[in-house]
Amino acid sequence: TLWNYGATSTIENNLKDYAQVKQDAYMFTGGAHPNTVYVWSVISKETANTLLLDDVVTDVAKFNQIAEKHFKIARELPVEESLGEEFWFENKVFACNNNFYITKEGITFMFNAYEIAPYAFGPTEFTVPMKDIKDLMAVELVFE
Repeated sequence: TLWNYGATSTIENNLKDYAQVKQDAYMFTGGAHPNTVYVWSVISKETANTLLLDDVVTDVAKFNQIAEKHFKIARELPVEESLGEEFWFENKVFACNNNFYITKEGITFMFNAYEIAPYAFGPTEFTVPMKDIKDLMAVELVFE
């Protein structure tokens, strides 16, 4: 079996004060299957610091409650039910990660395969609409 690796990076400048870097890597080093990883970063053009979720929103706990609904919709799960045993969130409490990018429509998150669930579940990408979180935003976003 041949080993394979490939990666790409793109920079988006849709925000006045932040650059957004999208990276993906595909690898196969033997075993049952290949793996693909997606990593997104929002970087301050002024400080060169990568923003974390708690830099972007004022109340992460409240944000996560809103985001959980959109996560369940993306995974086609009943919104009113708990996530159950299938997902690996700490203390079985849903929480967004720091793998996100921002658009006018909202904040899009990516959970890679194996991050919160078995490989067979695949990656999970979902967007928390800006209209649902505009009161929680800690940064001013100017779109270009």
